[in-house]
Amino acid sequence: QLEEVLPCQHTFCRRCLENIVSSRNELRCPECRILVDCGVDDLPANILCILLSIDCFAEFSLVLPVIDNLGITGCLSCVALSHN
Repeated sequence: QLEEVLPCQHTFCRRCLENIVSSRNELRCPECRILVDCGVDDLPANILCILLSIDCFAEFSLVLPVIDNLGITGCLSCVALSHN
């Protein structure tokens, strides 16, 4: 799951951002509600999340089955904000 950085510097997963755009016909940050004036495809990836997932893959892979069993889809930030 690719994490995207919004102009406000908040990070959310691509799938959740695409769901927001498809349901609301605009993209606002789920955290601070700032209007994003570009498409999801134009947002940069969060390089830190990518690097951390590579370094911590062993630990993270132990958590994924638990998340899947709970039926959680999308990033944990989006789930916490009910944007999944």
